[in-house]
Amino acid sequence: MSSLSTYHELESLRNDLYDGEDNVVAGYQICWSSAERIIAAITSDLEILLGICCYITKMEFIIRDKFYRQSANGCFMILKTEGDTEFELSVECIIDYQRVLLQVKQLAETKKMNKAIKKIMKRYDAEQKAELNSIKS
Repeated sequence: MSSLSTYHELESLRNDLYDGEDNVVAGYQICWSSAERIIAAITSDLEILLGICCYITKMEFIIRDKFYRQSANGCFMILKTEGDTEFELSVECIIDYQRVLLQVKQLAETKKMNKAIKKIMKRYDAEQKAELNSIKS
């Protein structure tokens, strides 16, 4: 298990989802009650690994959807930075498998951001996404 706090939050959320009631409404309630901790974890991890300060512009959860990754539970976020209004980063958390996938959606205007983008894109897989814990600070 990674020492990055996002993975710890996903593990905690996964445990809560499977310890609680087995219905979609309860699942969403559990997820949204964890949202603030997940946001704090991912923004902290990105600051440590990439040296960028991000904020969330969109967040959504997928619970027990048979069409999403073998019925896994997921969380999606769109992040931006204050220093570069063009940069946009997509984050997909596959809760059940404790995976955090990053994808650059909109390129940056600044050199600092371009350095961060290169770190992410260097680790892209066949889906054009990079696992958070594969990025080196």
